[in-house]
Amino acid sequence: MKKKIGVTIGAMAVAGLVGLGFSQNVVVNADPVITVNEIKEKVTTQYPGTITELELDEKSNKPIYEVEIKNDNREYELEIDGNTGEVLALDEKETKNDNIKTDEDRQTKSESKATDDDKDSVTQKTVEQKSTNKAVIGDKKARSIAANQFSGTIVELDLDEDDGRLIYEIEMENGDSDAEIEIDAYTGKILVVDIDHGDDD
Repeated sequence: MKKKIGVTIGAMAVAGLVGLGFSQNVVVNADPVITVNEIKEKVTTQYPGTITELELDEKSNKPIYEVEIKNDNREYELEIDGNTGEVLALDEKETKNDNIKTDEDRQTKSESKATDDDKDSVTQKTVEQKSTNKAVIGDKKARSIAANQFSGTIVELDLDEDDGRLIYEIEMENGDSDAEIEIDAYTGKILVVDIDHGDDD
């Protein structure tokens, strides 16, 4: 008699567990009271933008809609109770406006290009000016200029650089007299004329 009672109680317990599990499955898999279209209408009214994702989370013990909405500068992520329509969670983020950024980038690049063009123009002018300045007068012209300052024979002619400036240094002799003359190699301007007469005390 005791064995029969034990078997009966065990069977009832197993049946109860099976029934409980079945009941839970029914609750979990039950369709939400609020439809997808109703959810769409609800969220777009409160949160302007485009719904990019809408899905029903069936893993929890009640139906929950997960919704993502985006507009020009904001993004919303919501969790909504599928039975009551209550917003359970809301995550709001600011998004960058790529179009505005692109326009700003284009303007910046355009201004940068204009600046580069200006720099290139200035650089070109500088190069041309330097090229013109670097056209030295030449040894022949330097000799002619020196001969106009002192009558004699050129014994030495050097082209030296002094503080970034090219200078012709010329030494001349005439009997007991000699002269040292410095001439700007670019302009032909006489910088120094030093004449030494040998018979001077």
